[in-house]
Amino acid sequence: MTSGGLDWAREKWKFGVGSKFIRQGEKNAVKYADEIIVLSKAALFSRVIQTVEIDFTPYQKLDKAILEKCEIKLSSLNTAINILDQALLSKKDNPYLPIELEKLDIKRKAEELTDVLRIGDGQNEKLEIPSAYKDKITLVEKYCTKPELEMLLIISEDLADEYEKVKSKTKPKTFAKANIRCGKRRYDNSTAFYEEYFGQNCEKLVAAIKAYKQHNGSHKKDEHYLAELLK
Repeated sequence: MTSGGLDWAREKWKFGVGSKFIRQGEKNAVKYADEIIVLSKAALFSRVIQTVEIDFTPYQKLDKAILEKCEIKLSSLNTAINILDQALLSKKDNPYLPIELEKLDIKRKAEELTDVLRIGDGQNEKLEIPSAYKDKITLVEKYCTKPELEMLLIISEDLADEYEKVKSKTKPKTFAKANIRCGKRRYDNSTAFYEEYFGQNCEKLVAAIKAYKQHNGSHKKDEHYLAELLK
């Protein structure tokens, strides 16, 4: 089959059943093709995919095995992307060179990214995975800081014992707002406060995460601690 353009969008077919019939035919032709030959360079270059770049430097405190697993999967995906791009660009000088789609495993490599590490302070609610990924996600692990992230601040300020005295009637957020400051700034439940408080002292945050595990005891069997992500 040769397609010289978007026939379904032409004026004479623009409205009515004819346009829908032609468009569905074009979709089927692409979906079930053994090979695809692209003559338009503009269309060809639009198919080139950028590699996925992630700076893992900020995550060096994570468990080495987890970090290496992420790096290996990302490298494998980018290798597949490069192979696909090289195959597409090879058609620049030889537009009739066929591409055997089944040999390009970029889709399979992308589908290997199947693990979800979920971090949060309230995890009773169900994690809603988009329908397009429901059959691809094989593992969801929960790393919980319950009852609230404010516990990290309370521990960092050596106020854990004080909070124990009032925790039956006071939430960590309320306690933190009343007792924790960063310089002249009172805790205000904002991301900016956490960035200011821990941003210049990563070791302080790591120490609080590890101490929280010792302080809190045990989570539900399907919930992990943040400390388990660390070295």
